[in-house]
Order: sequence, then C-alpha cells, then structure tokens
Amino acid sequence: MIQNNFSKRSYSLGILFGMLLIGLASNAQQANNAALGNILTAWSFSTSINPFLAELDPGQIGETQIVCYNQKPLEFLSIYAAQGGNAPTTITYQWQDSVANGNWKNILYATDLYYQAGAITEPKSFRRIALDNAGGVAYSNVINVTTGTRKGDSSVYGNQAWNVYCFNGGDINLNNSDYRGFYSATGLAFNTENQWPIYKSPSYAAGYEGCPVYNDNFVISARRVGFPLAKYRLHILNVDDDIKVLVDNNMVYDGPCCTTLNLGILDERTKVEIRLKEETFASGLSFKFIDEGIAIADFKNTFCDGQGNKSLLGYEWYDFTDVSGKLFLSVNPNGLYAGLVTLWAKHFGLGTANIPTNPVNNKRYMPRYYYLSPFFPYPDGKLPGTVRMRFFFKDSELQDYKDRTNQPSLTREDLRILHYDEVNSDCEMTNNANQGVFMNIKEVKALPTGGFYIEVETNSLSEFGAIGGTEILPVTLSQFKALTISNEIRLSWNTEQEMNNKGFEIMRSKDGANFEKIGWVNGHGTMEGMNRYSFTDKAPFAGRNFYRLRQVDIDNNPKLSEILVANTKNIMNLSITPNPVDNILYVEMDEKNIASLKIVDMQGRMMWKSEGARFTSIMAVPVQRLVKGAYLLEAVDKQGNRQTEKFIKK
Repeated sequence: MIQNNFSKRSYSLGILFGMLLIGLASNAQQANNAALGNILTAWSFSTSINPFLAELDPGQIGETQIVCYNQKPLEFLSIYAAQGGNAPTTITYQWQDSVANGNWKNILYATDLYYQAGAITEPKSFRRIALDNAGGVAYSNVINVTTGTRKGDSSVYGNQAWNVYCFNGGDINLNNSDYRGFYSATGLAFNTENQWPIYKSPSYAAGYEGCPVYNDNFVISARRVGFPLAKYRLHILNVDDDIKVLVDNNMVYDGPCCTTLNLGILDERTKVEIRLKEETFASGLSFKFIDEGIAIADFKNTFCDGQGNKSLLGYEWYDFTDVSGKLFLSVNPNGLYAGLVTLWAKHFGLGTANIPTNPVNNKRYMPRYYYLSPFFPYPDGKLPGTVRMRFFFKDSELQDYKDRTNQPSLTREDLRILHYDEVNSDCEMTNNANQGVFMNIKEVKALPTGGFYIEVETNSLSEFGAIGGTEILPVTLSQFKALTISNEIRLSWNTEQEMNNKGFEIMRSKDGANFEKIGWVNGHGTMEGMNRYSFTDKAPFAGRNFYRLRQVDIDNNPKLSEILVANTKNIMNLSITPNPVDNILYVEMDEKNIASLKIVDMQGRMMWKSEGARFTSIMAVPVQRLVKGAYLLEAVDKQGNRQTEKFIKK
C-alpha cells in the first residue's frame, strides 16, 4: 500500500503475470497522477509493467439543461451508479449544488441515486458525490442548469404566416400544458421535417424563441390568420401522434393521421389553428392547403332538379354542386349528425323577365330557390342544433333583380333569406301557407369569380329563398286580439319576424275613423322567430272601442295594422260572487247565449273548463282545489265574443 500524502488517496500494488497492478481508491486527479508518476519512476522491473487502477467510479448523472425561469428541471437521472472502490456494497451518495461553480453545498436529504431539484430562478450546477466505506470520495460529472424566458403571445395568430407555439406536456387541449416559446413558418404547405430533426423537439427549429421543449410529450399549435380568397381542401399527409384542426375557433377535425378536409371558403379574416400532439420517438406533421377554385352553378333549366344527397356529420363543409362541380349550396353541420339530406334547386331563368313573384306575399325573389329534403333521422327537418348554410348567387342575377324591382342602389348586403318549413314543403313557393320567416344573416361574402354567398344559421331544413330592399316586409304581424277583462281591454299580438323594428304605437278610436295614440311598446329590432306583445287599455270608452297598431322601424317609417273592435258592454250579463272566494264561485249569466266557460291563471294556463256542462242562469263552479292567487273566469258566447271576470282564490 502506498499513501499519497498530498491527495490523501491510497494505492494498492500487486504483481500479476509479471505486471505491476496499481489500484486507486478514488478518481484519478492531477495529484494522484503526479504521485503515480513518481512511484513508477522509483520502481524498476525487468518485466513489462501495466498499471490497472481499481478506483471508486462515481457514475454518471445526465446532461446540461435549460429551463424556464422558476421552473423545475427534469429529474437528474443516474445514467449508471457508482462502482468499484472498497466494499462497493456500502457506497452512499450525497447531492450538491452550486450557484457559483466551485462553491459546493450539500443538499439536505438528497442521498438517492436520483434527484429532483426544485424551481430554478438563476443558473445553478449540480453533482453527485459517491463515498465508500473506506473514506474514498468520487465526484460525478456536473450538470449545469441555466434559465430561459418564455417568448411570444400564444393568442396571436400569424398574419398570412404561421406562428408555431410550443408546449411541454401531452395535452392537445392545452389545458395542462406548459407554454415554452414559438417560431414562425410561411406558405400554404407545412412540414416539420424541414424545420427540426424528427427525433428532436421544435425548440431546435431555426428562429425558435423561448425556453426549450422536451424531445417527447409536447404539443405544437400552428396559428394563422389570412388566406388568399379561395375554396380550400386541407390535405394532412403525416401526423405523429394526433392533431386538431380549428377554423375560426370551430372544431373541424380531431384525430390521427391522415385525412383530407373540405374547409370551404377562406379569406383574409379566416383563422386556422392546427395542433400536433407528440408522445415519444420521432415527431412529424405535414399538411398543405389546396386551392380548388370557386365556381357557381349556371342556369340549365327551370325544373326543380335534385343536386345529390349528403350525410351531414362533423365540422367540415359539404358542397352541393352540379355534375361539373359548380356550387349551389354548402352546409356545415357544426358537429351535429344532421342526417341524410338531398338538395333540390330551382332556377327561374336569366334576365329581368324571369325574376319570380311569390303569390303568397306578392314579393319578388332572386331567381334561385332551394329546398333541402331531409331523410333519416330527422324526416321533419327539425334538427337538435344549428347548422351553417351558404347560398350561392351570381352577380348577374343580383343585377337582374335590381333592375326588375327598380332598386339600382341595392347591394348584396341588403338581401335576406326567407325560410319556409310548414305544409307543402318542396321547391315551389307558390303552394306555401305563408311566406315563412326571415333568417339572421351571419355573413355576406363577395367572391372573385363574379358571385357571392349569403351565410345563415338554422335548426330546421326545408325551403329557402332570397329577397331584398323594398321587397322585404319589415315586420309580419299575426294573431292581433282583444280581450275584455272587467272594465279593461287587453290587446295582444305576435310577430313572425322583425327587421329594424323600433316598436308599436297603440292607437284607439271611438268611431273607427279618427285614431289617437294611447301607448307605445318597444320592438325587438331584428329577430327571427315569434315574439309576443301585449298592451292593456285601462280606461276604454264605454261600448265599442276600435284599435290598430302603428308599427315603426328605426328610420321612423310606419306601417298600419288591421283594425280590431272590442266592447266593454256586458253583453252576456256576466257576474261572479263571492270575490274573494273560498270553495264555490257562483256565476250569473245569460245562459241561453253562453257557449263555454273556463278558468285560467294569470299565465294563461287553463285550470278548469265547462266541458259537457248544462248552463243555468246561476252556476256553481268548484274552485277549492285552486291554489291561492288571481284567476280569470272567461266566457265565450255563441257569436265568439269573449268576456272575463277576475277573481281571487283565498
């Protein structure tokens, strides 16, 4: 045994097969090497001397890392454990760290093969000490951990280019992923193999800014706003492992490789996001946008022609075209299974003479009329949610419409879609029960090929046509009624649709000729579907009262309703007692003229009806089962006149 007093290390020497064996109890360092050199100089053998160093090997613990500020580094792994030295079964460990290299400190309770450091806010170094039972000490390689800064705002879409945002973690929904940084890419074709090595991570891409991304279990999100105006098909060529495709924040695809998606028409405002989820081993994402061109179907004949059927499912656009691939209509199911649908389309012809007039409302329509015929599983066309629809027209058809309706300043944005889904639904407007309802316009878009589309949302299928300007009925009234309640008259009416509806003036007359304003009810502006309105005249004239509504739009243009007559005279000699009532309500009336009696609550729900009853001049009506509150007794005579009396149930 030779003791190196300078390094405090021990060396053992022996002869094996005529060779000198030298074992070191620790790492060979400069002092050890110097001592060994002196020993070898002092010894002289006639045989060949080959030293074998039986030292304590500290093992290896990993590689240098860069982490984001205030983030934990990856766990420091044991590439291999310490070995050799004296009594290797008793090797123990102690982890150390150093803020300034060389000033090492033991880390409390860090005595395992592995070590997980806490969050790092400044550059720091780590190493592992191996100790044997004879006092031998050896130091592993040093892991230097430096801090970086996240770069980029992941909410920003690249303008006519791709901002590729990178996340640690395998959550493709980005709810539990750690944002790291980004890089940029250009073009309508995208391939990560041209951007970083397939066994590395996106932080190896040229121009990457931010903290490093781990080689496995990461997500990238390529985001772009703005495309040359065109109809696109997205061809996804290579994916590892899953992707999501979103257009204007609407999910279009969620799944593995590979697929082709009809994205429809994209323009300078369209946002597209494509996410890649990478798990382990090689990574890759390759896709390209294919411009398919935009062509609108031409006039062929005036028949109602079927234009094919589609099974509508998912988030992409389904195109209904003629045999040459020119567009009539596109539908996006918005994630629904909307079932099997057939499009029937009718073109009334070219030129002003062929602009059709609907006899139902005596209004002129654009020359294309659409009928979506539903089959399984919604044969009535009522869908469980909304779908998006784009109706295509040519600029020349709009010009014919403007000339025929004498509206030279009419624009495509002035057009509205009327939707009819009642009896006799087909692609003929002439047999409809009414004109249908106006739809809320989602978008009107001019196309570079001499046409445009109008986009709407709907939860039912059937007939669709377009009208505009002076042909539009701003508000469609229905069910204008009057009900006499004691000495008050309650007016009620519905609207089927409204456009720019400011509200209603309530007008009253004693003689049916000279009307005055007695009230106002605000409208709903522009809305699709039914709205209900009411107004109570608390001081009507004695006897007959004439009412009408003066509907006013936001430009103060008026439209008058039909005239309605209500009477405050007690023509049925109707009276009730007692009031309030406990158990039995006694009704006095002209029994010879009464057709029916009923009790309704203040929400209009029927609580009792005189079905099959024989009327007498005084009739006892049981009310003991009614809950406490206000009710109306309504009588209808044989001429259809109505009269009500209000009572309170105790």
